[in-house]
Amino acid sequence: MAGTSDLDRQIEQLRRCEYIKEAEVKALCAKAREILVEDRRSLTTARCAT
Repeated sequence: MAGTSDLDRQIEQLRRCEYIKEAEVKALCAKAREILVEDRRSLTTARCAT
């Protein structure tokens, strides 16, 4: 998995409308998926606790 500095660099390249490698796109998608799944778990846990 890409490090935080790699992710920041890739996001900055995309903001400048520059291409990144397919492998980098896949890594960004995997990281986004990981974050969204974790957020969903946190929301589910918070709802169950109240």
